[in-house]
Amino acid sequence: MPKAYLKNIDKKITRAIGGCKEACKAASPIADRLSLSIFLGRALL
Repeated sequence: MPKAYLKNIDKKITRAIGGCKEACKAASPIADRLSLSIFLGRALL
């Protein structure tokens, strides 16, 4: 895979994690972890 493509995916995942963390700050750690793994699963599929 081209490096630019991988870098772009990396940026998307970083942004997704950041967005999820912001959205889940008020939620419990379990919910945070669950939504984070769902987020990552979607980002990688």
